Parts: sequence; structure tokens; C-alpha cells
Amino acid sequence: MNGLLNTLPSLLDSQLRQQCDVSHSDYVLLSTLAALDPPEARMSRLADLISASASRVSHAVKRMEKAGFVVREGEREDRRASVAKLTKAGKRKVREGEVVTAGFLREAIFAALREEQIAEFNEIGGILMEELAPDSAVAARRRCARRRGQAGRADHADHPGQAPGGE
Repeated sequence: MNGLLNTLPSLLDSQLRQQCDVSHSDYVLLSTLAALDPPEARMSRLADLISASASRVSHAVKRMEKAGFVVREGEREDRRASVAKLTKAGKRKVREGEVVTAGFLREAIFAALREEQIAEFNEIGGILMEELAPDSAVAARRRCARRRGQAGRADHADHPGQAPGGE
């Protein structure tokens, strides 16, 4: 398992760099902003959301700003704080990354598994996301589906072939 957890991110990073000209960590930052409504976050919140240091996020946002994927503005209430906002170009980059990520997962993981193994993999991933990231969108979808009596189908009914617990 340790080998898999170490290998997959570097392989995905290579795919994203080759096909989207963005690193995996920068894609995570952009896709995290895209998942917010509106697609913006205070820098400190963004650091918390992607489990990174404030310094690392600041450097990444600076790179993404140069690429035209985000803009950084002072917060209205507290001008000392900065807010990162996803641009239209950033939204396009996230969509590109979603296609690359989905293709990578199909080729690297799901092509090697049978249908019932994929269902089990998705269920296990959802359970782990509920435990490890209870505030995530995946955990929220699972709780909602359970209330409707559809546990186990909440994770990937709309996104077949997506990584378990993927957002």
C-alpha cells in the first residue's frame, strides 16, 4: 500500500505537467478554489483546505497569478488579508486537469480492476473520506445518500471511474 500511495501522486503529477502544464499541487489548489462558491478563498483558509503552509500557498498563488489562473486581492473587511480568486482561465485549467485525472485513474487503476472491485474500492474510499475529512464534499454526499437510503451509491453515481473519495 505504501508503494502505491507514493507512486500514484508522482505519476499523476507527470501526466498533469505533460498534458496541462501544471503540477499536481497547483492543480489541487486550483480545483479546491473551483469547488468553492464563489471560487475564492482567503489565503489562510486555502492553506487549511489543501493542508499546506501559508508560505507554500503564497508561492503557489504567485505562480498561478503569473499564469493568469488566479488573481489576488485584498479582503474587503481586512485589507491586510489576501483573497485568491479563480479566473476564467483557471476554471478552464481545472476542466483540463479533470480530464487528465479521470483518464489517468481509468488507465492506472480502474483498467486493472473488475467492476465489483471498483465498487468496493469506491465504498472504502468513501468510508475513509468520511473518517479522515468529514467536512469534504464526498462525506457530505455520503451522509445525504444514507439519509435517503442509498449509502454506497453516493460516491460516484455522477462520476464513474473517479478515484474513491475524489472531489
